[in-house]
Amino acid sequence: MKRRDFIKTMGLATTAMVSSQCGFSGAYNNGRPPNVVLILADDLGWAELGCYGNSFNETPNLDKLARQGMRFTDAYAAAPVCSPYRAALMSGQFPARIGVTDYLRPDTDWRLPDEMITLPELFKKAGYATGMTGKWHLSGYSDDGVKSGPGKHGFDKVMISEQTGIGGGSYFHPYK
Repeated sequence: MKRRDFIKTMGLATTAMVSSQCGFSGAYNNGRPPNVVLILADDLGWAELGCYGNSFNETPNLDKLARQGMRFTDAYAAAPVCSPYRAALMSGQFPARIGVTDYLRPDTDWRLPDEMITLPELFKKAGYATGMTGKWHLSGYSDDGVKSGPGKHGFDKVMISEQTGIGGGSYFHPYK
């Protein structure tokens, strides 16, 4: 079996297994799979949220999501900076394996390869609609903008993502 086929099979199997083991059966939620919301924030430590015991920062909406959903208590990041971590999260591979070990600068040619199988693509195969808001930071950049944005990696809807290199808030409306 080719590596790519193995990853596809494992991703779909994992989605099915997690759904069944978490009690998400056909009788759950009118036979529909559960909603999955993944929030990724740069430079946010786990101990900074109220749902993990922080009493200084006020995070009532995230705390409510944690109470009503699933909260992870043991996790590790594949990298301490944004681009390698995002690449690992999207691909399921170590950053060094796919060639990104630092954040992507605006003049880089590197990008997440279009043929790379990503988490949103696996969710789509499992019947989910996918969407993304905010920083992608996995595209190579040129004078014309991003070379390979999130829409090429399985996201049905992309809102407020960068159009040029990251820096100075360039991925927030009304900026470029």
